[in-house]
Amino acid sequence: MNRLSFQLLLAGSLLASDHASFAVTLTIDFEELPLESEDFYNGSDLAGGFASYGAQFNNLYTELGDGCCWNGWSYSRTTDTTTPGPSNQYSAYPGSGAEGSLQYGVAFSGLDAGGGIIPEITLPGDAEPTSVKVTNTTYAALSMLHGDGFAKKFGDPSGNGPDDWFLLKVKGLNAANTVVGEVELYLADYRFADPNEDYILDQWTDLDLIPLSNLGVRKLAFRLTSSDEGFFGMNTPAYVAIDNLVLDVSVTPGDFDLNGTVDHLDLENWEQHYGTALGAGVTTGDADEDGDVDGVDLLAWQLNFSPPQPLSVAVPEPSAALMILSWSIFFCCLRQNFSFVDDTLQMKGKS
Repeated sequence: MNRLSFQLLLAGSLLASDHASFAVTLTIDFEELPLESEDFYNGSDLAGGFASYGAQFNNLYTELGDGCCWNGWSYSRTTDTTTPGPSNQYSAYPGSGAEGSLQYGVAFSGLDAGGGIIPEITLPGDAEPTSVKVTNTTYAALSMLHGDGFAKKFGDPSGNGPDDWFLLKVKGLNAANTVVGEVELYLADYRFADPNEDYILDQWTDLDLIPLSNLGVRKLAFRLTSSDEGFFGMNTPAYVAIDNLVLDVSVTPGDFDLNGTVDHLDLENWEQHYGTALGAGVTTGDADEDGDVDGVDLLAWQLNFSPPQPLSVAVPEPSAALMILSWSIFFCCLRQNFSFVDDTLQMKGKS
C-alpha cells in the first residue's frame, strides 16, 4: 500500500469512528446562483421558489404579461440607484450587494401590500440564525424620498410633518408555523425631534438574529409595515433587500446540499467541485473542512451515504469487523478507478 492510500485509509478510519454532525458557520450570499450582469430572477419559471446553500426561498409568480407579477423572494444583480418606480423593483439602493458583492436577495411582501404571500426563508437542517445584512430597494427608497402616484413623500423639511416610518420585522417560526420570536429594523424613520436625524436607510446594515436562536426556529418570515397606509394596505412599496444571511449549521459529513440526507445529489456536488485546491466549503464538496475537495471528502460521502430503504427493512449498525471489511472492499474498488500521481488523487475518467 503506498503512502497516499494509507493516508486515505487513516482518514476513512477517523471518519468512521467519528462521523457525527459537526458545526459550521454558513453565509448565504446568493453568489452561486446563475445570473448575468444587470439581470434578476423573479420566479417566472414557476418553480415556486429557489434554494441557496440549503435554505429555501419561497416565490409566487402569476403571468400577467411584461414580467408581472411576483411576490415572495427574488434575487438580483441590478445596480440602478436612480430610476424610480416598479420598473426598477430589483435594485438594492446602495447599488450592489453587501460589501460590494454582485448578487443579493430581494423580498416583496405581497400580503403586506394588499394581497399575496409573505416572504419566508426555510432554514436548512437545524440551522440557527445569527445575522443578516439588510437595506432598502431603490424603488422603496425613492418612493419615500420623493413620493409617487401611490405613496407619499416622507417627512417635512420644517420638522413639523407627520412621524413617518417604514419598519421590517423578521419573525421566527417553529415547525408548527408558530411565531416564537421576532426582531425589527427601521428602514426609514422620521420620528425624531431633530429633523436632521431623520433617515431612509441607504447602506447595508447588520440585523442581529441571535434573539431568534435556540427557539426551534425553522423559518424566517419578513413582514413590512409603514405609517403610510391606504384602503388596500401599505402604500409604501413593500420591498426589502438582504444579503449575507449567517447561520450556524450542524452538518453530516457528505451532506453538501445541507438537506439532511447524504445521497446521489451530494455525490454530484462532489464530482462538480472535485480537484478544488483552496477555498472550498461544506456546500462545495469539502466534508472535512480542510479547504479542498479530494478523495477524503468522497470517503465521508461514502460512509454516510443513505440510500432510500423500504420501511419494513431494518438496517443494523455495522460491527467493527464489518466496517473494516467494507473499507477493505471499498479501497480495492477505489484503486481500480484512481491512480496516485505526485500524492494527488486524479480521476481517470467518468462516464
